[in-house]
Amino acid sequence: MDKKPKKKPPFGLILLFGTLLFGLVIGLGILSRRENTLKRIDISTPTANSGSSKITPIQPYVPSDLENIKIDKETFRAKLRSCYKKKDEFEEMTWYYDQSSPKFTNANAIECYIGKDATKVFLRFRVQYLSDDWLFIDNAIFNIDGVNFDYIPGKVERDNGGGDIWEWFDEPGEGQALLILSKLANARSAKVKFNGHQYYNIRQISSRQRQAIKHVLQVYKGFLLHYDK
Repeated sequence: MDKKPKKKPPFGLILLFGTLLFGLVIGLGILSRRENTLKRIDISTPTANSGSSKITPIQPYVPSDLENIKIDKETFRAKLRSCYKKKDEFEEMTWYYDQSSPKFTNANAIECYIGKDATKVFLRFRVQYLSDDWLFIDNAIFNIDGVNFDYIPGKVERDNGGGDIWEWFDEPGEGQALLILSKLANARSAKVKFNGHQYYNIRQISSRQRQAIKHVLQVYKGFLLHYDK
């Protein structure tokens, strides 16, 4: 007996089924990619409703050389009040000095002072040498508790009058300058040797000068820690 030939499905039905299957595969792929994308976003970007949106504030930067300069909020406020303060209205800058800081250049001094405006605070390192004869300072060596620290200033200014001469430099209180200042602040004894073109001069750095340096460094560190806010 002959078998009846099987009827083939209509071509249109096959086309419709294939289209639906293809669409289903594409749709699943899109959903999978979207799900992965959403997961990546949730992990990398905390939202207000995620329960992990609290971001740790950036800590203030304090140079490591100030590690041994101790200051707290209450002490900072007292130290700040005792500073000699001078305001530059044209530059909108306020300068902070220790009360012992000389008001004129023709005086001996080894000190630091602070400049502060609405957006920044910075430290300056100033050395003044007064004598009756020129030294023409090239560099200085600070002997602090028996350890030597070299310092080469970028520029030394000079002037004279009334039979006296004075030489000085005023530079950023960072790097080697900040290291020397921080060592002086806690030193038991210190002196400095000024090397000139032909001669040199050695001078003691008094305890009063060292205390003044420490005072200013404490205020500077307090500013860096935002204790004035």
